[in-house]
Amino acid sequence: MASSSYHHKDLRAALIARAVELIDESGVSDVSLRALARDLGVSHNAPSRHFKTRQALLCAIAAKGYSDLIYAASVLDAQDFPTGRHKLNAIGKAFLMWVFENRALYRVIIHPDITRAADEALKVKLSEFIALMSGVVQQAQNDGWQSGLSFEAALIFAITNSTGLAFTFTNPLYRDILSLDERRQIADDILDAIVPLYLVAPLGD
Repeated sequence: MASSSYHHKDLRAALIARAVELIDESGVSDVSLRALARDLGVSHNAPSRHFKTRQALLCAIAAKGYSDLIYAASVLDAQDFPTGRHKLNAIGKAFLMWVFENRALYRVIIHPDITRAADEALKVKLSEFIALMSGVVQQAQNDGWQSGLSFEAALIFAITNSTGLAFTFTNPLYRDILSLDERRQIADDILDAIVPLYLVAPLGD
């Protein structure tokens, strides 16, 4: 594709889109600005107008991932649910569905090279995601979910359960050994156990 086919803003989006395709095909390590320029038919210097380094590109991809997650969670957060537990349960399931459908973005979000050297824009997106989750967890606690935990512990509990499930279900070794063919149903069942929609009263009450 000729470089003249890209307007200034179009090239940035094209670089991110092609990088995500490469990550999905072969992993983060194969992404380079020079290779992306070659794939897109632009000069090898053209990507530097948008991303000075490979790390900057990967951080932008990770920030896009969190933006997508925030949007998906925000749509659910704005809906009416019977309880805060229902909302937390729904957002947990939406997170895992996003992971299953966006493996490349998820790989970037959790990649150690990105987490070790996150730029300010990525940190802002992660903070926005945590802030949204904080509100949902608070509502769930108000409705009796993990009410014996401090708010901070409940928040970490909610996040680590979802991210732990995502890691397990997307890890090829775990997936093969555990035969996770019905991963969505299994994930839903596990989240229903972690965040039950209805509280069970202790015996004798």
